[in-house]
Amino acid sequence: MKKLLLFLGIIATAAALCFFGIKYYKTYQAEKYDVIAIPYMETLIPKISTWQGEVIWENLAFRARKQLDPERFSAIIAEFSKLGELKSFSTPKFEVVSRGMTEKEDMYRDEDDLKTILTYTSDAVYEHGDAKITFMLAVKEEQLELYYFTIMSNVLLQGSGG
Repeated sequence: MKKLLLFLGIIATAAALCFFGIKYYKTYQAEKYDVIAIPYMETLIPKISTWQGEVIWENLAFRARKQLDPERFSAIIAEFSKLGELKSFSTPKFEVVSRGMTEKEDMYRDEDDLKTILTYTSDAVYEHGDAKITFMLAVKEEQLELYYFTIMSNVLLQGSGG
């Protein structure tokens, strides 16, 4: 019985150390990037939320614009515009940093240089409802570039419900 309790104690301690280690590392990463990412997104969110295609287009990184079909882009912005005017948004929250080679991340490569990709989220309140905005930002020489963003909202789901 003592061996079982000792074993369970070791497992519990290892799990706790793992959990707190991951939490600490995520906090460390967030502190490193928040300094440049949060101010960037705090100016970016109101620009995106104008629903003016040309304004959003100008704020996308060159490589993202190059890979995006203009007609599809216009359709996406028209769908997002159903949210209406931006009323407020929360401070963007760090989610994850990645450098992996998933199919989606492959479009973030410059030649042979894979960029650091940051994912942030922000809750926003629009004229017609609440939304969650997810950003993927590339870090290049201490500068950020917007490669991808998506907006999730029940308002958008209602419009496509048929």
